[in-house]
Amino acid sequence: MIMWRQPRPNEANFLPWFQQLLLAQRRQRYTMLALGLIVSLLLLASVGWQYAGWRQAVSQTHDVLHAGHLYLHQQQQNTWLTMRETQQAQRNASVTQGLQHKAWLPALELATLVTKLSDAQQLTRWRWTQLKGQAGRVEFELSRMQAWQPWWQTWIQARPNSKVLALNAQPHGIGLRVQYQVIHDSVAAMPNQTLDSLALRPDPMKHNLAAVAAENMVQQLSHLSSSVELSAAQDSLQLTAQLPVSQWRALAPVPNGVGWTLTELSLVSASSGLWDLAMSWQADPLGPDLGDHNRPLSLAQQWAIGLAFDQFSGPFKQLENVTTKSIVPQPTWRFAGYSQQANKGALVWLRQVANGTVKRLKLGQAVGPWRLIGANAQQVTLQQGKQQWVLQRQCVTGVCP
Repeated sequence: MIMWRQPRPNEANFLPWFQQLLLAQRRQRYTMLALGLIVSLLLLASVGWQYAGWRQAVSQTHDVLHAGHLYLHQQQQNTWLTMRETQQAQRNASVTQGLQHKAWLPALELATLVTKLSDAQQLTRWRWTQLKGQAGRVEFELSRMQAWQPWWQTWIQARPNSKVLALNAQPHGIGLRVQYQVIHDSVAAMPNQTLDSLALRPDPMKHNLAAVAAENMVQQLSHLSSSVELSAAQDSLQLTAQLPVSQWRALAPVPNGVGWTLTELSLVSASSGLWDLAMSWQADPLGPDLGDHNRPLSLAQQWAIGLAFDQFSGPFKQLENVTTKSIVPQPTWRFAGYSQQANKGALVWLRQVANGTVKRLKLGQAVGPWRLIGANAQQVTLQQGKQQWVLQRQCVTGVCP
């Protein structure tokens, strides 16, 4: 059976419209959601594309920097390889100059003291010591000093860091013991403002000088005295000898070599008038800081050191009240010839009486124990310590017979 229901007026008029409204709103929401998703995807795609471009630019920049680094490194290595030999020679020369400077320092300090002494003062002991990695230290003793204060004021002007260790009374005056540390100015190596100054710098240049064997060091000591006693170990070398004042020049410069460091040099006055010499070297492993960029002493400084040693009379003899006459040397040499050229030093020819041997000398050179200190066309003057020997020329022109 079929039954029909009659709707009310509101239901018949508004129900289809409401359902249609709900359906339209649902479609609008779906459309907005789809549009939001599409916009989000587009934004994500844009950000991703920009990020990919940024990463690619960073990667390209890194590649360019790495390529530049490799190029600079290659150029640096090529430059250093082409200049390696020159730089190595400069480094070795610096090391050699440092060794020469250290070898002349003890003689320089001793000569400085000798030039400050007067005739009434007596040097009884002088000692140089140097520990590894430290500056040299000098200690000396003086005696027979009547008025030591003026001398001390003069001395501290030359060595301001000196200090008095002992001051005692002696029968003939005052005894003074002094110590000071050797301070010398070093010359810093200026950098070369060329292609060597690139930021990518290879390892520092090191010297390749071979260490001097102990046998070669011994050969350098054979000229000091006829009474040299040597004792050599694996890592040390000691020397003792008796040295007259006339042979002090042999101490300038002190024998040295790569791999050896002078640790002690002492001179002690003996009653015989000689000096007891003691020297000690220590084997020093080669290091990169061997060259200290010190300039070696000039020829004028070396000449002044030798002249100071020549003028030093040495220790007093035991019999001071006995008047000694100057020793007149035997006529073993004759004044044979003289030459003087413009802008050059004088040349002197001496002929030996015994065998007729002719020897040519310049000012400052020695023949036996005598040193040439003056020359002209008529005579030459030789000196040994405080003694002088004048040789007269026997002929006027040409070479004397």
